[in-house]
Amino acid sequence: MRLPLAAPLRRRSLFQTVIVANSLIIVAGALLGTWATLNLARPSRLVTLVCLVAAGISVSLGVNYLVLRAAFAPLRGLIAVMGAVRSGRLDARAVPTGPSPDLRRMAATLNLMLDRLQVERRRHAERVLEALERERERVARELHDETSQTLTRQIIGLDLLRQRADLPADARAQIAGLRAGAERTLGEVHRLARDLRPTVLDDLGLVPALRSIASDAGGPPGAPRVLVEVPAGIERFPAAIETACYRIVQEGVTNAARHSGASAVTVRLDHDPIARRVAVEVIDNGRGGVDPARAAGGGLGLFGMRERAELLGGTFTIESEPGAGTRLVATIPLDAEAAVGADPRRPSAEPNAAAASAPGRSKAAASRPIRS
Repeated sequence: MRLPLAAPLRRRSLFQTVIVANSLIIVAGALLGTWATLNLARPSRLVTLVCLVAAGISVSLGVNYLVLRAAFAPLRGLIAVMGAVRSGRLDARAVPTGPSPDLRRMAATLNLMLDRLQVERRRHAERVLEALERERERVARELHDETSQTLTRQIIGLDLLRQRADLPADARAQIAGLRAGAERTLGEVHRLARDLRPTVLDDLGLVPALRSIASDAGGPPGAPRVLVEVPAGIERFPAAIETACYRIVQEGVTNAARHSGASAVTVRLDHDPIARRVAVEVIDNGRGGVDPARAAGGGLGLFGMRERAELLGGTFTIESEPGAGTRLVATIPLDAEAAVGADPRRPSAEPNAAAASAPGRSKAAASRPIRS
């Protein structure tokens, strides 16, 4: 129901709307009450006066409700936007239109606040991810420079000890067992260093790095077969985009190998030069049933993948039906704000020699997984 005064009132500020609406109701009530007092203030018409006063109060309350409801109707749109933001839709925005200048200012202020919140959120996520990559590189370097060298010295010492002529046969066998264990530990340290900061990503680019993920993940008994599908002519991308795509695929393959019960995983890389975007997909034939809501914060692995994609202005989606596997898709624009000015050839400031010195590729999955 629209009152004739609703449109003029909504063109005023909220304060003016309330003042004018209530003033009109008070004036009308006062005039009606005065008239009733002058014309109906007789004992024989007392019942009529009481009924008229009751009807006047009811009408005043009803008109006041309808007028104020029409005046404050645009606030429901702002409340709906706030509810959407609270539920995780940070891209929701209010429409700063309408006759009331106060409501237009409120909508514009809310949108400005949400825009700044989005910018600060991206900056914070960028700092966190950059710190994470730096910490990965530091740990990988220390594993190679410290732990690997210590294990190498232990292996050499065990070799020298085993060459002593006065050792009994059982002691030589124990030394040989210790040496084999040290070699296995050294290989595992090299694998961890390579997974923390793969030099193949820095030196050769995203495509060889994705193939290395498939090679590392497909070795242990029961591990799924990982197939990488890459179109011809793929070149280097900006460093930030290559790192994000690599980590998303790494986490997706790891989760599929360890938690989905999949026998096959397909990794697809697609580059659309016209739309200027790159997309990566991780598809498995596992048990499925992954809840997409976990990517909004419930599951750290999925949340990290979404954060990496959205940080670069991209999107991250999950398609998963029980018994039908899971499909993860990350799409990132090549002109993403975070990637502007990045060096596509990615020179490494501090080369990590861990992968170069590794005796062989491990057959374990890429990174520590978070169950998804």
